[in-house]
Amino acid sequence: MSNMMKFDVAMAQLEAGKFSFQMVDAIKDHVARLEAEMEVLRASHADAIWELKRQEYATWRLEAETRKLNDRIHALVRANEITALVRRESAAFSVKARAYLSLSARVARSALDQAIADIQAGKPQAELARAHAALRAFVSAHAPSEQEMRDFAKQIEPHLDALRKRLAPSIEKTAAYLSNLRKTAA
Repeated sequence: MSNMMKFDVAMAQLEAGKFSFQMVDAIKDHVARLEAEMEVLRASHADAIWELKRQEYATWRLEAETRKLNDRIHALVRANEITALVRRESAAFSVKARAYLSLSARVARSALDQAIADIQAGKPQAELARAHAALRAFVSAHAPSEQEMRDFAKQIEPHLDALRKRLAPSIEKTAAYLSNLRKTAA
């Protein structure tokens, strides 16, 4: 007879008011089996909780790694934006500088050719001295005085300070940002 049948028979006898030691043994065996199953369930529950905590820790580590990688990606995107901006601005500047240098070279060449031609033509030194004096007089007449230069410097000084205050943090941030990128990329 199976254990369940023994338990059912023992319970039926107990309800009928009959008492026997076999009935008590059957009930005790059934309670012992239930306790053993309960222990197995407790062990399984403890293992499940341990596995859950282990997976929560693994999830936390992966989330932290993801945040770290997202920060690096964001830093690279910002550095890329800054680099693109610098490239665009430097390209525009180089085009302007090329045109300016080309024009300056032509003007300087024509002035040098004219000076060589004047020397070869035998223009007297006095004429050159007179031209130099006229140029010096023109510059002296139109050049601002030292006091005017000081006044002008005082007028633009607050603007220069404001410009320095605005540019300095940006330059420092950019330098630190690029330095940090080099460190993290290595």
